[in-house]
Amino acid sequence: MREDLMRLLGEIGPSYGESLLLWEKRSERIKSLYQRYVYGRWRDSSE
Repeated sequence: MREDLMRLLGEIGPSYGESLLLWEKRSERIKSLYQRYVYGRWRDSSE
C-alpha cells in the first residue's frame, strides 16, 4: 500500500520529493479546513 502510494506520487510530480512535499502541504490544508468546518458545525449545533 505504502509503496504504491509512493510510486503514484513519484509519477504525478516533476520529481518524487517535490510531489511528496506538495501533497503533504495540500493534505495539511485540507485537514485544517475540514477540522474547522466540523468544529464549527459541532459548535453551532451545541448552542
